[in-house]
Amino acid sequence: MPKTKPLFSDFSPANKDSWLGKITTDLKGKSLDSLDWQMEENIRLSAVYAREDQPASTAPITDGRSSNSWQIGEYIDVQDMGGANAQALEALMGGVNAPLFRIHHLPSMEELEILLKDIQPDFISAHFAPEYPGKDPAELFRNLIYYTRRRGIDMRTVSGSMDFDPLLDWVEPPFKALARVLDFAVDYLPKFKALQVNGRELHSGVANTSQELALILAKGVEYLSQLKQLGVAPATTNKHLQFSVALSTSYFVEIAKLRALKILWGNALAGFNLSDAPIPPISAHLASESQTDDREYNMIKAATQTMAAAIGGADIIYVMPADYQIKGETSKLTRRIARNVQHLLQMESHLDQVVDPAAGSYYIEQLTRHLCEEAWQQFQRIESKGGYLQLVNL
Repeated sequence: MPKTKPLFSDFSPANKDSWLGKITTDLKGKSLDSLDWQMEENIRLSAVYAREDQPASTAPITDGRSSNSWQIGEYIDVQDMGGANAQALEALMGGVNAPLFRIHHLPSMEELEILLKDIQPDFISAHFAPEYPGKDPAELFRNLIYYTRRRGIDMRTVSGSMDFDPLLDWVEPPFKALARVLDFAVDYLPKFKALQVNGRELHSGVANTSQELALILAKGVEYLSQLKQLGVAPATTNKHLQFSVALSTSYFVEIAKLRALKILWGNALAGFNLSDAPIPPISAHLASESQTDDREYNMIKAATQTMAAAIGGADIIYVMPADYQIKGETSKLTRRIARNVQHLLQMESHLDQVVDPAAGSYYIEQLTRHLCEEAWQQFQRIESKGGYLQLVNL
């Protein structure tokens, strides 16, 4: 075989001191510290990181995965059942494999027949978000079970999720109803995530990222604890749980946030003697406030936000069509562009090939570590005051 020169062999080796010397010269008397970023009160980031700043123990975050593959999602707003079905079929034909049905009233069995006509729930990952007054996710869950049985589908092959987050939507959280749903899922729906820690409502900007992580972590731990008291093993709750997070436009921060969430949840599971338990899937959603009135600009921003979600290791990504915030509705064009962003990142950029693409990046590794340390301290303070439920009641 022909011999090739080692990569970068034409360049002289450089350490951090030599880089700092060059930067100091180029700044012409300006302080290097002036380039630092005070991201949060207790998180200050340098403009330069090098191998010397990297802990020797840093390893890729694999979650037991052999690739970085993610599912392509699309929002299906369900007002008219026939119209929603047509959009869902359009999305599936366009490469979507994780549609999210945002349902605005409890559908009857007949309406479910219309909504899911020609859709094979055992071929895709189907996700449901009840969004109506007095909603009861357990009731929607029950109707979906009846529908699946009526069609003769093996429920053990069905994957997806239900946006059932009692600590988000109820003054008196229906933990008992959730426990019954989980008990059923254990035996009949092993691939279905019946509980969601909805962190999108906890998103309040880049400057509060560690707080956002701490609250997501505290809410997840609250579910493990509350359901354990009702006889549901923490391992079972963890198996049927999914995280949902919002991503803003700070590229590196969002990559680090997703990586930090995985590390933090692994630490939390260790407290329940579940060190080897899998990390639940993370669905990433572009923060609604990140859209502007400029449709083309939104398309460009969505590409970098989606890239951050992919590199951070999201399991499902939902890209908001570029005209949604402007008009409150979407077009075939903007929906196609939204899903094709993900196709390009998978099929041309191959971001799904490396399990943790950010591993080894000095800056992202440092940012991940800072977020983990600060979020863990805040999480411990929440726990010392009684946990997430007590925090909500206050």
